[in-house]
Amino acid sequence: MLYPVAPDLDYGFARPKSFSFVTNFPRDMGIYFNTAFRRRNLSKIGLVVASTGLLLAFDQPLVDGAQHLAKHWHIPSDTKQKAIAHVGKFPIFVPASTGSMLYYIGDGTTHFLIAGSFMAYGFIAKDNRALQTASQLAEGMLTVGTLVQVIKHITGHETPATATVPAGRWRPFPNQAEYLKHVSRYDAFPSGHLATAMMCVTVISRNYPEKAYIRPLGYSLMTVLAFQMMNNGVHWASDYPLAIALGYSFGKIIQSDRFTVIDRKRGGDAAADSGTLKTLNVHPAVMDGRGLGITLRCDL
Repeated sequence: MLYPVAPDLDYGFARPKSFSFVTNFPRDMGIYFNTAFRRRNLSKIGLVVASTGLLLAFDQPLVDGAQHLAKHWHIPSDTKQKAIAHVGKFPIFVPASTGSMLYYIGDGTTHFLIAGSFMAYGFIAKDNRALQTASQLAEGMLTVGTLVQVIKHITGHETPATATVPAGRWRPFPNQAEYLKHVSRYDAFPSGHLATAMMCVTVISRNYPEKAYIRPLGYSLMTVLAFQMMNNGVHWASDYPLAIALGYSFGKIIQSDRFTVIDRKRGGDAAADSGTLKTLNVHPAVMDGRGLGITLRCDL
């Protein structure tokens, strides 16, 4: 299926394979670790490290300031939910306050609803781009969630709500049984909510480049989410740079080779800018003296 995304530029999407969001997991991890630490990325790694270090020095006053502002703006710090219906024995929860609603911008339930909406629309409208987007979002939730949890279990940073010292104590390589008993004492770094939100914005905006509002809207919601997670004592500001970097990296990896770029004006030359691995080139041709025609070449 072809989708116009700019003048003379189309994206082509094939229907995703069943369970590709699971089977692609080893590939995604392999690409990430093979590319993330290459020399050309050292400046980006340095930026993440430097910004994290700078924010670490101001973590406590930043959290205190966020909570002071939230109190002034009458934004509660709770994450309360209420059940509005039941599916069998399972309740369906919704946020019960403004503060809870802002926090659930980055909750897994929200991300699943977004992916489910793309999947439902894709099936109903027979839209391969929507189906690919749903599959990629599920794949991103799996990959980003896994790596974030591994890092959390290694770093052992207290959340603001459970901090025993200013800016929270670090307990690297904590006892895993103790971790499971008191998760909030160890799981601040990095933010899984923000990493997954960044992945979602990256995948959707790259699949729908003609929708110029996606990135501004997504980044605005991420800013609100980051503020609220400091307000309710779930995260420090220093938990965010690595989360954003992980979300963007996996979003780009997952999305980059799932579509074909067709540049009707330049014969596929734009594919190099899009990061895709497949292009369709269209060229005029002379057919052995029998007239003019066109040739099609697909580079896989």
